[in-house]
Amino acid sequence: MSSVWSYGQSQPVPTLEYRGVHAGTVATPLELALEQAQIAHDEGLEVFFGPQFNMEQAPGGFEVYSGPKSDEWWTEWLKLADEMWTWQATVAELIDAEYMMVPGPLFHVYEYIDKPSDDPFIINFEAEQTRLMAKIREIYSGKLIVSGSNTNYDFNGVTTYDTGLPELPADTTVAEYIEYYEGRFIERVDPIYEKWGNPVFFYTVHAPAVPTADDPSGELAQANAIEAIFQVIADRPFINGSLSWAYDMIDAPLVPTDGIRGRLAEAVFAKWYAILGGEN
Repeated sequence: MSSVWSYGQSQPVPTLEYRGVHAGTVATPLELALEQAQIAHDEGLEVFFGPQFNMEQAPGGFEVYSGPKSDEWWTEWLKLADEMWTWQATVAELIDAEYMMVPGPLFHVYEYIDKPSDDPFIINFEAEQTRLMAKIREIYSGKLIVSGSNTNYDFNGVTTYDTGLPELPADTTVAEYIEYYEGRFIERVDPIYEKWGNPVFFYTVHAPAVPTADDPSGELAQANAIEAIFQVIADRPFINGSLSWAYDMIDAPLVPTDGIRGRLAEAVFAKWYAILGGEN
């Protein structure tokens, strides 16, 4: 489940907008969150609650998202994070969510803190995050999943974007994709487990389509990449879970932006979820 809060403005400093006044955003009302969680629990499922605020959906947000930000900007952003995460922790506790996502690339900002890890601002920023985590822990009793893509941060989760989306030819084989991802996992994923010793959640698994004249939907290369990612994951029992990344609905005929639904990659996901879930 996800509840997206949008920015009222993204510059010169960010402000928070509780209602989805910009296209593409949604602030899930509490009563709907309660209903959705109950449906999942009634089906024997566990609930992963991933709050977001997506700056790129606010006016002027893309320019701010992809550029440097002032210390004042980050100071104000931390205030928004405090407000949002406190509320979301309250919701997660009310709906008995088994997992809640907190700081990381889900919030579309961290990789642009372009400062070394020993910079005084980064030190203060991390101290504020520690305070927020302690505050959340006083409210929410489930499992916290913390993710980050900036190399300055060593949190307990990763996404495919942390390991990089390779620009490889459309005829790249599964074995060649495995070679690529194995190197990136050694560089980016393994050190997280070695440092913290906690289970790692892979949020999210994604591979883009690579269209060619013979495969205009680009699904063969996408399926090969997903297969490789899961083979590399399967060799690491400390990776305890993942989510697939796909937003778009099925179109006809398939186009490269269709995500994974109705494509070969969807079958690959289904196979590996059965294998890793112990159903084979």
